[in-house]
Formats: sequence, structure tokens, C-alpha cells
Amino acid sequence: PYLYPPIYYPSNPYLDPYYYQQHAPFVPPVNLQGLQPLTPPTRTVHFEDEDPTPVRPRVVSWHAGMTLPSPPPGPVPFYYPSPQPQPIPLYTHGRRHSFGNSPVMSPPWMASPPWGGWPGYVYPPQPYVPQPILHPLLNGESQSPPIFFDMSIAKFCPMKLTGRTTKALLTNEELAQPATWPATTHMRIVCDAVKQWPIELKDRREEGNAMFLQVPGTDSSRPITLGDVLHAIHVAMQTQITHMDWARLSKSDEIDVARAYTRRCRAFPSVEEFETRQGVRRVDYLKKHYMFKGLKRSGDDN
Repeated sequence: PYLYPPIYYPSNPYLDPYYYQQHAPFVPPVNLQGLQPLTPPTRTVHFEDEDPTPVRPRVVSWHAGMTLPSPPPGPVPFYYPSPQPQPIPLYTHGRRHSFGNSPVMSPPWMASPPWGGWPGYVYPPQPYVPQPILHPLLNGESQSPPIFFDMSIAKFCPMKLTGRTTKALLTNEELAQPATWPATTHMRIVCDAVKQWPIELKDRREEGNAMFLQVPGTDSSRPITLGDVLHAIHVAMQTQITHMDWARLSKSDEIDVARAYTRRCRAFPSVEEFETRQGVRRVDYLKKHYMFKGLKRSGDDN
């Protein structure tokens, strides 16, 4: 009879130890339970010209006293080695080799470490910068700041409210207090009614040729004070307008500004003639809103 050659099945690298027994397609495995090993046929008469009957050897069984044979070596599963970071080349003083007698090699600065070889840079935490707080006499966020400051009067005389009907002039110590906290050396004030004339307060060393009015009320050695802000606003509002400024007004604005100018001159009869000769001032552009009501921070963080 034809004997099928045994088929070799390699061991599985994921289930170790694990290997197959040799068997033929039509012959079950020899290690089945309950089956006796093959024995020679019962015929005992043999002829000289016939082939001897092949006898299948008995498979050696395993018992507790024997050691388990080692399985045949299987293929080693392939694994990808993790990339190692390349060392940083150290440049030393020495003679450079020419490329005439040596193979061309990539320069060392072209070699970059693999992705993830270098730890990410951790930025240091930024210091906390508090938002500037305006002086209580300048804070326009409150409903009624305790200040009485008439910008239409030619004389600079800001006062603070001490009661419902009582007022007092600001002292030099109060005018010398910082306008903001933390103190600042640069401030820009813009009134919605006269946006064309912004007021700039900054360090004298930062002054330049600007098209708008600059009122440097501080020295380079100290920050902006309460008196600097009030004085800069008063000087800006008491500035006379030019013929070009008057020509830019519409007909309705001309009437309103002229009425504000007449009312301001008649408010003080003793100096009415003097005020009339001075002409229209920027405070007249404010019309009825000539009383200072405080400052508010704009949407710009700067």
C-alpha cells in the first residue's frame, strides 16, 4: 500500500510550546485515546520472493517518570527594534578629511533625531499682570464719581464732593497720587464727542512728531498722576479751534456749538468780554456735556 509522507507543520510562535504530530491524510493521529498500535498480520507463512510485511513501530508513550522532550526549534518571531536617539556630534578642532580618498558621507548636521527622541519644550508660566485700576476720582464705571470738574471754566480748579451740597478743592497731595494702580507711564484718552483730538500722556523721552495734541504731564522719573490727567484734559478742552475745524462742521453742529459758546461766555459776566474775544474752544463741541464724569477702559487691552 502507498504510504503518505508525513507533513511538517511549523510551530506557532504565538502559542508556545505548540507543535503538531505527524499524520497522513487518511490515517488518524497515532496518539488517539482508546486505539491499539498496529500489529503484524495473523499470517505466519511467508514466501521467499515476496516483500516482508512492513511493521509500523510503536510510538513511545510518555509516563510520569520520563522527561518531556524538547520541542523542535521554531522560527523566531520578527520584532522591530525601537529607534534609539542619535548622539549629538561633538565638533573638535582638527583637520577636515577630503572627499577624494573617502566615500561621500552626509554631514553630521543633517542627521536629526527620530520623532519623539527629544522631550518637548515646556514653556515657563507667564507672570500674572493685573489689570490697571483707575483712581476713584477718575473711575467712570461708578454711577457718580466723587469729583466736581467743570471743563468750561478757564481756571483749573478740580474739586471733590464731600457731601450732597459741599465741595472742596483737591490738595497737592491728592493731585500727586498715581492715576492708576499699578502705576503707568503711558495713557491715551479719547472722547467720543471729539475723537479727532485725542489726548496723549506719556514719557517725555517717547515724544515724537504727532499730528494730535500731546500733553506731557509727567517726568521720566515718575508715573502719571491724578493731577496730570485732569490738567491734560483741561488744557485740551480750552484749546481754540481753527478755521478748518469750523469748516468741517455741519449746519446743525454749527448752531449747537454756537449756542454752547454763547452760554459759556454769559456764565461769568465779569469775564464775558474776555471769553468772547477768545472765540470758540474745543469744550464748546461738547455742548451740554462739559462736566467731567470720569474715564472708562476701552476694549483694547493696550
